[in-house]
Amino acid sequence: MKIKNLLQILLMGFLTSLIFSSCMKKDEIATDPVISDNMKDLQVGSSFNWSTTTMHSIKFKAYAQSLVKISTPEGKMLKVGMLSNEKTVELSFNTPSYLKKVNISFLGNDYELELDDSNQMFNFE
Repeated sequence: MKIKNLLQILLMGFLTSLIFSSCMKKDEIATDPVISDNMKDLQVGSSFNWSTTTMHSIKFKAYAQSLVKISTPEGKMLKVGMLSNEKTVELSFNTPSYLKKVNISFLGNDYELELDDSNQMFNFE
């Protein structure tokens, strides 16, 4: 008999809390004052660059013939090229637009190069 009374009390408590929680006003929910239903409401300046990648070109001049590897600071390979002794070789590659530096590996040596918008020159000495 005691278990039956306990279950009835628990059931009554549950139903009471359910009734009170359903009586909450809908106004109490915080809303964002700026609501947009679709992309047509998006306002973007005419000078905004929509491109997600940037093309870079680097001219290399090396003292020996070997491979040069260009990678992101995290190690993702962007480009591999063959350099010749005392000849200028130009390599072009795309990077994510946010990337400002690349790593260059040549003959076991690692270098860091800051990217800019112009054609760059890199001499191995």
